[in-house]
Amino acid sequence: MDAGLDAFLYQADLLKANILSFISASAYITPRTCVVDSFLILHSLVDNLEDLLNQEDDPIADVKGQLNFLHHELLLSHSSIHEMRSPQPSEIGEAKEALMCIGGIAHQAQYLITTFLVKDIPVWYVINRLTDLNNRIEILRKELQLITKK
Repeated sequence: MDAGLDAFLYQADLLKANILSFISASAYITPRTCVVDSFLILHSLVDNLEDLLNQEDDPIADVKGQLNFLHHELLLSHSSIHEMRSPQPSEIGEAKEALMCIGGIAHQAQYLITTFLVKDIPVWYVINRLTDLNNRIEILRKELQLITKK
């Protein structure tokens, strides 16, 4: 009976060692949550903006210029994040804050656009907020590009 228990404990230790080895190795080959979340949020917003910008009835005529700029910046940010899908560990640390901020800006932009479409906020407010979000996303995108070019 002791031999069976010893064999079981030995196998459990091997399994534990393999799991720990896999976890430590996979930390460098899988993207962090903030990268994945930001990528998905951006992808969703880019798709929504494309649909909105291509609508015939043009419910966004008053803010179309800002939305075109936002769409352009988000596409560029999207490609920068896509380049980081298999990042070096040092890139994750450097880019984590920028990635989380881009995801937050994308959330804010989505909410702002939705609120504007249902006529809950005035045009002047949307224009001011979109201008601010565009400036912030442009700065963060340039920061990400610098990190990925290292």
